[in-house]
Amino acid sequence: MNKQDILTLMDGGFWDEALKETAELPETSADTWFLRSKIYSRLGRMADSLSCLNKTLDIDPNHEEAKVMVELSQSIYAFRDPNRYNP
Repeated sequence: MNKQDILTLMDGGFWDEALKETAELPETSADTWFLRSKIYSRLGRMADSLSCLNKTLDIDPNHEEAKVMVELSQSIYAFRDPNRYNP
């Protein structure tokens, strides 16, 4: 299965199958890891998603979408509301 087929699975909401199929993609490709990050995010596995984003940037430090997503994730995780209890 190629990247386009996996994107089709994602469009259809077949997230678990799409994730499984990413095993056939090259591990050395930043796009593979970015695709996995999107799938993990949709599955609610945010730590796995962030790990994949970091791997994306290890391979391609100029991957703009991954940089934006990492920055966004870090700002979300760092958010503290002074009006609420934040351990």
